[in-house]
Amino acid sequence: MGEMRREVLLQHPFSEQESFLYAPDGEAPLIHESVRKSVREKQAVIDVIPDTLVLFDRDGVILESKTATDFETTIPLETKACGMNIGELRLPPEIVQNYLHCINRALVTGERQFYPYNIAFRGKRRHREARFTKVSSTSVLMLLRDVTEICLSHEQVQFLRRHDLMTGVYNRMYFQEMIAGPAPHTSGAQGIFMCDLDGLKLINDTLGHAVGDETLLVVATALRKTFAGENDVVARIGGDEFAVLCDLSERASLESAISAFLGRIEEYCRDHPQLPVNVSVGWAIQNDSSKHLSDVCKEAEHAMNRQKMHQRQSLRSAIVKTMMKALEARDQITEEHTQRLQELVEKIGRRLGLSWTQLADLRLFARFHDIGKVGIPDHILNKPTALTDEEYALMKRHSLIGYRIACESPDLAPISYLILTHHEWWDGRGYPLGIQGEAIPLECRILAIVDAFDVMTNDRPYRKAMSPDAAMSSIRRCSGIQFDPNLVESAMEVILEEALEALCNDTRFADWKAGMNKGGT
Repeated sequence: MGEMRREVLLQHPFSEQESFLYAPDGEAPLIHESVRKSVREKQAVIDVIPDTLVLFDRDGVILESKTATDFETTIPLETKACGMNIGELRLPPEIVQNYLHCINRALVTGERQFYPYNIAFRGKRRHREARFTKVSSTSVLMLLRDVTEICLSHEQVQFLRRHDLMTGVYNRMYFQEMIAGPAPHTSGAQGIFMCDLDGLKLINDTLGHAVGDETLLVVATALRKTFAGENDVVARIGGDEFAVLCDLSERASLESAISAFLGRIEEYCRDHPQLPVNVSVGWAIQNDSSKHLSDVCKEAEHAMNRQKMHQRQSLRSAIVKTMMKALEARDQITEEHTQRLQELVEKIGRRLGLSWTQLADLRLFARFHDIGKVGIPDHILNKPTALTDEEYALMKRHSLIGYRIACESPDLAPISYLILTHHEWWDGRGYPLGIQGEAIPLECRILAIVDAFDVMTNDRPYRKAMSPDAAMSSIRRCSGIQFDPNLVESAMEVILEEALEALCNDTRFADWKAGMNKGGT
């Protein structure tokens, strides 16, 4: 008799399909177990692969499939997809053609095929990688992977490598790459424009880095709107410097663009007078195609630096004046207040025999002594109740901030030390240095009395105005403590005899003035 043979069930590794083979009766159980073990091992490998697997025949018909559980796809890869042709799937025709091409190339050459592509899915752009490998003479296995997150991460890395995070324009490294190579003869000559944000350190030190960052964004935005050509490169190449590589190689065209940029800056300053934005600019043109762009960049930088040197003093003065106007708008300081201080301190200074130069500095000091308050937050500056210890510590910083501002201004540099020390007390309990007695500049001792009187006789956020009598009594009580005892009576004498005449014209003091005229004090 012939040998008995038994059917052995075979199950495919990633589908529900089954097939059979025949084996000798005695070997069937062993073969059956061996096959089942092999299938389990292959199935385990397939299960851990986090990708979609599709088995195609040579015509693009799906034989078997396994879809990753976390994979977004436009291919309906359920069991019912088996037997469908790739052309029946919801895929763009271009992708279908490339799939069929890769299947054919894999079968013909036996080499793995790689096809990366993008596809829109549920309103989003997805990045895919399809890899094709030959399984048999009539079938090809495709491994489909979603690489969207990887691509986005790569794009983000590339963006960070090339861009300045704060302004969003290109950074110095990318700009250097653009000008380091040979001049691009095919696109014609190019122009380079450079600008420097003047006084950024002063703004950072006084108004804070947030305001400094805002001014940088203003300049960057104006540059991007002005130089918006397809090949234009706007870059931040330093803390306060920007550069533009553009296709404007004609002098008139580049000058017109620069005028438009400066116009945008001026428009912003008109709309935001509290934020000083001043720039120095320079430009150069690659008028010889053999000229290297790095040399053109140096010419533009030299031109910018020359302009910056020429206007440095006027720009610094403009920034300081802008800060003072901003302070007057925020604080309870008015033109009338500073005018009264200037008149009073000058009259006291004349009584004391100060020189013309000292009197000029004294008037300037009375005008700008509190300019450092421009760097104090509004909620502290205008708080209607007493300051906390932490708030008072911040408020005391205005002397140092004012000193820094004055040091940066040629007009205020001579009174910078006076601004620093105008809150020192006679007994040494003032700030920020804690000096005492005649170590405190005379101008500061004069202003301390006059400013205290004017502040007390005018409304403040935290209290109503005192009467002049009460204010003078308070100053006398603090003689030898806060105020120079040798100066208090002289100052009071000037206030009574001369300086207060201007204040007495205020209707609030009418009754007090009438009392003075009758011999009252």
